[in-house]
Amino acid sequence: MKSHTGWTIGRKLMASFMLVSAITTILGGVGYYAVDRGGAAIDELGVVRLPSVDSLLIISEAQTAVDSAENALLSRDIDLQARQEKYDNFAAAWKRVEEAWKVYEPLPQTAEEEALWNRFVPAWEAWKRDHEAYVVLSREYDKTVESQQRADALYGRMAQQALSRNMASFLKAEALLNNVIAIYDVKMQTQESFEKVDILTVYSLMVISEAQTCVDGAENALLDRSGDLASRRASYERIAECWGRIEAAWRVYEPLEQTPEEVVAWREFLPAWNEWRADHEAFVALSREYDATVEDYRKGNELYHKMTEQALVTNAKSFAPSESLLNQIVQINRDVATATARDSQAQAAMFRTVMLVSAFICVISAMSLGVLITRGINRNLTRIATQLGEGADQVNDAAGQVSSASQSLAEGASEQASSLEETSSALEQMAAMTRTNAENSKQANELAGQARQAANEGDKSMVQLNEAMTGINDSSDKISKIIKVIEEIAFQTNLLALNAAVEAARAGEHGKGFAVVADEVRNLAQRCAQAARETTGLIEDSVHRAQQGTQVATEVGKSLSAIVGQVAKVSDLIGGISQASQEQAQGVDQVNTAVSQMDKVTQQNAAGAEESASAAEELAAQSQAVKGMVGELVAMVGGAGNRGAGSGPSTVTKRTNQTAHRPMNIKTGSTGNKKPRPRPVGAAAGKTKPDAEFLDLSGDEDNLNQF
Repeated sequence: MKSHTGWTIGRKLMASFMLVSAITTILGGVGYYAVDRGGAAIDELGVVRLPSVDSLLIISEAQTAVDSAENALLSRDIDLQARQEKYDNFAAAWKRVEEAWKVYEPLPQTAEEEALWNRFVPAWEAWKRDHEAYVVLSREYDKTVESQQRADALYGRMAQQALSRNMASFLKAEALLNNVIAIYDVKMQTQESFEKVDILTVYSLMVISEAQTCVDGAENALLDRSGDLASRRASYERIAECWGRIEAAWRVYEPLEQTPEEVVAWREFLPAWNEWRADHEAFVALSREYDATVEDYRKGNELYHKMTEQALVTNAKSFAPSESLLNQIVQINRDVATATARDSQAQAAMFRTVMLVSAFICVISAMSLGVLITRGINRNLTRIATQLGEGADQVNDAAGQVSSASQSLAEGASEQASSLEETSSALEQMAAMTRTNAENSKQANELAGQARQAANEGDKSMVQLNEAMTGINDSSDKISKIIKVIEEIAFQTNLLALNAAVEAARAGEHGKGFAVVADEVRNLAQRCAQAARETTGLIEDSVHRAQQGTQVATEVGKSLSAIVGQVAKVSDLIGGISQASQEQAQGVDQVNTAVSQMDKVTQQNAAGAEESASAAEELAAQSQAVKGMVGELVAMVGGAGNRGAGSGPSTVTKRTNQTAHRPMNIKTGSTGNKKPRPRPVGAAAGKTKPDAEFLDLSGDEDNLNQF
């Protein structure tokens, strides 16, 4: 073999593939780096910044919610239920803060963000302590809310009594008393001197008028909500003193002699005075009742002022720094997220350009290498394919010799045809019977197994069904006992509701609300009793259905007995099939005897076919080798469409058919009717002709190495 320094086809292909692989590796590396950087940006945005911003906004929202609820608690118009809702809002907001805190704190932070967070935590704790102090004051204030509301209601009634009723009756009585005093004013102007009776009359009337004004002033003092119990006791003492002066003056005035005009005016005055006095006593009764709420009202005012100071001054001072720092941390995360997104977009644009340029270079390189390599291979392989076609013609000549040997084999095959036909018919019948018996046996076995399994499962189901029936009956008994207990509880509840209604009726106005509750409890007790009766009916129906289930289970047991009988019948069928299979086995033995006779004839034919087999193996090996090489080379040169044109199988078949009617001697190649001499089996393997006798390719090795 000659050696050449030029590159072979393998080296050229390897070099081109390595170049394309290198370009692809570079392109893949750039793409991987771009994907990695994009993934890092996505992690920074989705895993760190978005959860951070979301958690910080939740904390900010919760802080605002807490501050809003604090301001709402400063309203003195809301009741305890509304105030409790605000406390619930506190709890919900702090829960949101705790959850958001757990999400944000483990996340990575920038240096600036970490510094702000370290400043924010103490500020947040300070505001939280101030908030808790405010909640303590608010809780203390809650203890005075109901008393203050009762005080407001009483004060409203007091104000209505004093400023409406008392004022009207006071002005009426005062005007009529002034009419009586006016009689003496006229008398003073018309007479030069007064008698002692006149002086006593005018004095007592003036004392009564002054004391009435004193009582009215004390009533107005009692309307002042800023006073304590001591000042209110002083007002009561002043009222008692005024009434003492009135009674003393009244005792002086009544025995004195009155003029006819004065008698008429005094009679008009007395009903108005009595009306005003009754209104005054009603006011005093309301005021005495109001006195029981004064201390709670004063305490509530003090607590309210402390709450206001805590919320609007102390809490506001600690709220502002924590809110400002929290907003700065949120802004830092937003800025980092924005910068990360901007950098990611810039990197994506750069990597997109690099990928496009790399892909263009890779495509151009691959196309150039493909054109160069294809042109070099086609030029040399076309010539090689022509030489291989000539070798295929030599194979066709050898195929003619094989056809003559096949002729002698055909004569022996005709002698075997008659016996083979008889044997074939017998084998077909026996095979059909055997297949039928086998299928019947298989189906019978499957049916027997299924029936046995169904019977076993039915037995297990019967056991489970009986256990379920027993459990249902036990559960029904227990439920019946529970229903009885519920009925007794409903009966006792009904009695208690009746007793509560009676007590509420005795309590009168104060028991109306309790009476409504008692009536609702009674209704609930009746509904419970009705539900218990309905449940009892359902349980009785369940027991009845359980009994029906027991009857069905009995019928199922009978069905299982019938199934067992069917299984026995199936076993009989299987026995019959087994007997038929034995008879068929005897027929198969007879067929085997005939086959043995045919085998002897086949051995005789094998000796004559050995020579043809040897030549056929040699021709087949050469033909397959040449056919494969020609097909691959033609496909490489001209494409898949020209594969059949260069391989030559159709030509071989045609020439073989043309020479099949004239047998040739395998060794000499002469035509005639002489049968080939038999050779021992295996001789062909050691006496195959060299490939050079069929196709000489030694001269093409130099051409292949030029690649």
